[in-house]
Amino acid sequence: MNDKYLQYEIEDFLTDDSFIAFAKNLDSSNVQYWKDVLDEYPELNDLVEEAKRMVNSFQFEKNIPSDTQIDKIWSNIKQKTIENRNDAKIRFRNIYKIALSTAAAIILLFGITSIIDTGEKIVTTRAETSSINLPDNSIVNLNVDSKITYKKTTWKKKRLVKLSGEAFFKVQKGKKFVVETPKSFVEVLGTSFNVYDRDSSLDVKCFTGKVRVISKNMMDTILLTPGFAVFQTNGKKLKTYTFDTKEKSIWKDNILAFDNKSLKFVFAELERVFDIQIVAEKSILNRYFTGQIVLKSKRETLENVCWPMHLKYKIEGKTVYITK
Repeated sequence: MNDKYLQYEIEDFLTDDSFIAFAKNLDSSNVQYWKDVLDEYPELNDLVEEAKRMVNSFQFEKNIPSDTQIDKIWSNIKQKTIENRNDAKIRFRNIYKIALSTAAAIILLFGITSIIDTGEKIVTTRAETSSINLPDNSIVNLNVDSKITYKKTTWKKKRLVKLSGEAFFKVQKGKKFVVETPKSFVEVLGTSFNVYDRDSSLDVKCFTGKVRVISKNMMDTILLTPGFAVFQTNGKKLKTYTFDTKEKSIWKDNILAFDNKSLKFVFAELERVFDIQIVAEKSILNRYFTGQIVLKSKRETLENVCWPMHLKYKIEGKTVYITK
């Protein structure tokens, strides 16, 4: 099955002819095709349902008006305005109708993409972090190689942030605040917490307030209070553990903490932080590391990982070779 749909935003669905036919139930083969897509990628369900609602709220026309028809529309508009200029009430009513007609013509001519709120998108690359102030003054510290999206226009009604990667949130009190990741929903009212969702791993730490974590695939729920965290690997059940909220032990404090993590996992984090590629044989990658690493220079950080593991490293440009 084509995995391009995992990259789709709302506007992509709304301009996909096969999806429109599916949403309007016009073609049984399209309906079955999209059912197969959702079976393979259940994480698309919410986005697809929202797109279906939008498709069915618009009138899609196949025939685009010709230049002659467009000229005729504007001619009628001018004529109606002239005919009614002596009667204020009639003029207002007709102009209102004309405005609606014009708006409909514009939508027909230019499509609906321009009136769809696709939201704000903030993306960080490797070796880049960012601090974002949300519309309610909640703060998001976005880690390297991560992305968030949110909608300003609906923020007062629905405080929803979609996250891919890792971020630390400091949330202002108010309505329910939801962070959606590929594997979970994290719900809070006013608190500070860290969310990590990369590859097959999910990790959520609660620093203040309360945090509810809902696994998408297992549909189990855990409520976290300060000092408690939850992790999930390979889609298994959520598991909790504790940590010291007073200790500086997260990325925004320039510290990486690892508890019995494979070197493959550790090296992947360092690759993001320093925008490098680490090459090592499988026997090295399968070894496990526990400890805290203060993020200083690339060389010092590599030394702090390799020295206790009795490993050597060699830096060649953006590539680092790890050997025994």
